[in-house]
Amino acid sequence: MQMNIDYNKVTCINFMMIKKLMERIESLEEALAKFGLVK
Repeated sequence: MQMNIDYNKVTCINFMMIKKLMERIESLEEALAKFGLVK
């Protein structure tokens, strides 16, 4: 087990994951809007 964690790397990975999730949520909202389920 590595005790010396590169926190910058972890933060970067987390940020990228959140960004990817946000993009997926936006495209989901667009798809739902086409069906008139979201205003």
